[in-house]
Amino acid sequence: FEYLKNIDKWIYDELNFIIQKIVPIWTEERIHNSASYKEAVWHLYMWLTTWNQDKNFLVIQCLEALIHESSHNKLNLVNKFNKILLNNYDLKYYSAYRPDARHVWWVFLWIHAFVPTIYTLFKYYKVNNISDNHLLEKLLIYNIKNSLSLKVLNKHAKFTDIGNDIINEVKYVMNLTNNLIKDLNIDSRTLWLAKEKVIKHFKEVQKNYPHLEY
Repeated sequence: FEYLKNIDKWIYDELNFIIQKIVPIWTEERIHNSASYKEAVWHLYMWLTTWNQDKNFLVIQCLEALIHESSHNKLNLVNKFNKILLNNYDLKYYSAYRPDARHVWWVFLWIHAFVPTIYTLFKYYKVNNISDNHLLEKLLIYNIKNSLSLKVLNKHAKFTDIGNDIINEVKYVMNLTNNLIKDLNIDSRTLWLAKEKVIKHFKEVQKNYPHLEY
C-alpha cells in the first residue's frame, strides 16, 4: 500500500475506500493467484509467491493483484444496483485475454481491471527506473490487448448511461498509459516483439473460433 501511495495517490485513496479486508489464502513457490467474488464485495483473496525474493518482482505481483481485484470489486458493486450493459448473454465475442469465446460483459470486466493495473505497473516501472525487458514486454502485450478489447466493446457493447461513464473513465486511463509509454522511449524491437505475440494470439483464436464477433 505504501508503494501504491507513492505511485498514484488517486488510485491509493480509491482502493482504500473499496477494499475493507484482504484474506491471505496460501503461499506458492511459483504461483501467484488472487480472487474476488461478486457475493463478497469489499474483499480480496490473495496468494503470495515465495520463490523469487527480488523486491521489485514481489511488489509488482502484489500491486497487480490489488489493482486487478479491487477493480472487479468496484464493478461488481456498481452492477448490484445499476445495469451497465444491455447485451444478451451469448458467448460469442473475441477476448484478447482469453483463447475462447466470451460474453461481452467479461470483455468489459477484464478491460476494466487490466487498464488500471497496467497503468499502475507502468508507473511503478518508471518511478523506480526498472530495467527489465521481460516485464516491459508483458506490460506492452497487455496494453495492446486492452486496445483490442476496447475495439470489440466500441463495436458491440450496448452500454447504459452509467456504463458509458465507466468506459469513458477506462479510456481516460488508457490515454494516461499511452503517454507513459511514450515517455519511456522503449526500443522498437521490444515494441515489435510484444505486438507480434498479440497478433499470433489473435490469429490462433480466429482460426479456432471463426464464428466470433471481432
